[in-house]
Amino acid sequence: GYPDGLLDVGLGMLALLIGLAAWTRPIIIAIISGLSGLSARLGGLAGDLAARNSLRDIRRTTVTAGSLALALALVTSMGVLTSSTKATLDGAAETGLTADVLVVPVVGFTPMPATVTDQVRATPGVAGASPILFDSALIDFTPTFVNGADPDWVGEVINIEMQEGELAALAEGELLVSKSVASANALRVGQEVRALFAASGLVTLRIGGIYADNVYAGFSLLDEDLFRQLTGKSGVWYVYAAAEEGADPAVVKENVAAALAETPNAQAATLAEVTAYQDEIVDQALAGIYFMLLFAVIVAIVGVANTIALSVSERIREIGMMRAIGAPRSLVSRMIRSEAALTSFAGALLGVVVGLYLGGSIRLVLETIGFSTLSVPMASIALFFLLAVVAGVLAAALPARRASRLNALEAIRGE
Repeated sequence: GYPDGLLDVGLGMLALLIGLAAWTRPIIIAIISGLSGLSARLGGLAGDLAARNSLRDIRRTTVTAGSLALALALVTSMGVLTSSTKATLDGAAETGLTADVLVVPVVGFTPMPATVTDQVRATPGVAGASPILFDSALIDFTPTFVNGADPDWVGEVINIEMQEGELAALAEGELLVSKSVASANALRVGQEVRALFAASGLVTLRIGGIYADNVYAGFSLLDEDLFRQLTGKSGVWYVYAAAEEGADPAVVKENVAAALAETPNAQAATLAEVTAYQDEIVDQALAGIYFMLLFAVIVAIVGVANTIALSVSERIREIGMMRAIGAPRSLVSRMIRSEAALTSFAGALLGVVVGLYLGGSIRLVLETIGFSTLSVPMASIALFFLLAVVAGVLAAALPARRASRLNALEAIRGE
């Protein structure tokens, strides 16, 4: 029922962060060392000195790059997770639903009145409809979610692929379970299980069939009347309706909308509209997450600026000697900005790699509840990577300007 492995992933993430703290230093050293040749070729003497200086106080460089890596890891992992969610929902809507008209709550995660289903069924142009009722239960003392549906119409509006048993068993009061639930709990057709519901207590149910995982069918299915009897709940979460043969789904949708005009918290939509709405919800959630994580990135960029400023303060005499032997101001400025670029690049690269691993791992665990599609938002990740590096370089602008304007003699004297 609930996704197996989330605890393992949580412990794994904790172990990864501990390992990251232990291995950040050698990884950052390896990245900067690997970039030193490129830095020298692109930046000349300034690039070569920048790479050497970045490795001089490696502890400070590691702390700075590590904070940026953590921020980018969170951004990247959330990007992968939300993008995979969006791709999974879009794919599931295309292959998992065959309904022509959907009725969904106006306020998300709030059930609609029990009368909604009958109103939809009575609407001109609607051939039939199935409600989706929802509750949690213990099946053989394993927590899971149970859906209630109309046994006559659920197979017409949801693409339920039976792998074992028959869909008709639903009308006989038997329980249908998804493939993932059956595999996780070693369930088989014909097996009797003990089910604990809040309203009815402990009951015995027979497994009537096993169907391929489908987000819209859920983890398990019961006849809607039996569901209400066992759970004591009659609120409807969704209604999936099939249009009569030859009817225009758009017209039927308008008819349903008119029939539900006075019904609270219920709105009619086509499959395309629901898909667009789902995408909008995911995009809004992702934007909110990015906004919150933006502060972590800003803190990390401020850390880059502080590190470069401290580095300049500690190397005033060295910079003065460079100016005294003829190093132009532009070389000093480019050296400081190149140090910031190397530190930011190393931290951002490490963060993206760790974030891809974290996001992929969480998505893999959620595969047990139907999140079957892995989607990596490369454009967004590349944009955040580039912004992190550019922001790091811009943050070093003031320290670089200060270093390039130092009076050589005063700097040598340490004034």
